[in-house]
Amino acid sequence: MFKTKCVKIPAAWITDERIKNEFRTLVYLAALCAKSKTGSCYLGDDIIAEELGEEKERVAQILEKLKELGYIELQTAKSEAIIARRITIKF
Repeated sequence: MFKTKCVKIPAAWITDERIKNEFRTLVYLAALCAKSKTGSCYLGDDIIAEELGEEKERVAQILEKLKELGYIELQTAKSEAIIARRITIKF
């Protein structure tokens, strides 16, 4: 498990019924991105899936939903066979 620091979670995240099933992933990403000076982190879906015990395809769906709802920004970075996403949390 990655070492993280404490992050403040907006009350709106906790009460948003639209992300009931995605909340855990959002908080996980917020904790990782909080460690960065830019507020962004680079992660592959496979790493997120492994850490949270989810299927890689489900993680991709969760990230797209969080993006559509305005919780995160995504940028995909590809090099050789490695695909990672730059994830930025929008507080």
